[in-house]
Amino acid sequence: MKSFTFILLSFFVVALMTSCNKKKIEVAKQHINIENFQDSVIQNDTTKKLVSKPKVISPENLTAVLPKSIPGTEKTPNKTGTVDDDTRIMTVASSEYVFPNNGFLKLSITDYGAKEFIPDYEIRLFANPPIESGKKTEEFVIAQGKGYVLWDDDIKEGSLFALVNDRFILRIDGTRLPKKAMKLQDYLKFFQLKELNNLK
Repeated sequence: MKSFTFILLSFFVVALMTSCNKKKIEVAKQHINIENFQDSVIQNDTTKKLVSKPKVISPENLTAVLPKSIPGTEKTPNKTGTVDDDTRIMTVASSEYVFPNNGFLKLSITDYGAKEFIPDYEIRLFANPPIESGKKTEEFVIAQGKGYVLWDDDIKEGSLFALVNDRFILRIDGTRLPKKAMKLQDYLKFFQLKELNNLK
């Protein structure tokens, strides 16, 4: 009887050890599979690839493109800025031109470095300009690119956007403009776009 009990106990111990070893092997296999999966995800994650930032003109140099003066207005000091993050860099220069009635024009130029760094929604707007209630939408073409104007003739306010050389965006905002003021498109000629060839 004792012999039978000893044999039964030995069998139970062996079975228990075998079961524990199998669980350890399974856990080890799972750990290896998880590591392999993580390695695979990292290797196939193309979103982690770094894209070199473009070269842009410094905001201080960009001010050379802004109008030095616009007839019938008083120019305010230039403003400049830079946005630099993990994916892009852009520079901007702007100034305001004030009319005697305190209406004003704000002219700005932004350098994105290259077309692929301009936000997609902005590129789409140049292809299909927006339509806003109470405003007239007008497209135009210039030697260096194209653009559009959103204008409210009742309150003499609106905005102009122009894509230049597939790299720069010009913007003109008009607020409370006097009746004698020109159309926003006519103020584009005051930008010194020839300066872009000399700037780095």
